[in-house]
Amino acid sequence: MASEKLVDELAEARFVAKFLFDVLDDIDTVSDWAKGNNVAYRRNVERLHKRRFEVATTDGWNWALKDSAELAPVLARYRKERGE
Repeated sequence: MASEKLVDELAEARFVAKFLFDVLDDIDTVSDWAKGNNVAYRRNVERLHKRRFEVATTDGWNWALKDSAELAPVLARYRKERGE
């Protein structure tokens, strides 16, 4: 049904928003503990920002969310990482 598909898409969008917010929050945390150590900061931020490709793709200009089948294992891993 169309309404069930819409509910699933909304749930996926909410997951992606939370996932990306948590990546930003992790980067903010790195900025706190790596104060004065630019090498550690850059190394960790470069590792963290790549996580966006777990939920989306881009050609450098346009981006798109991955489809449901690709998001399912990411969601499962994310929940395990966060203890949900």
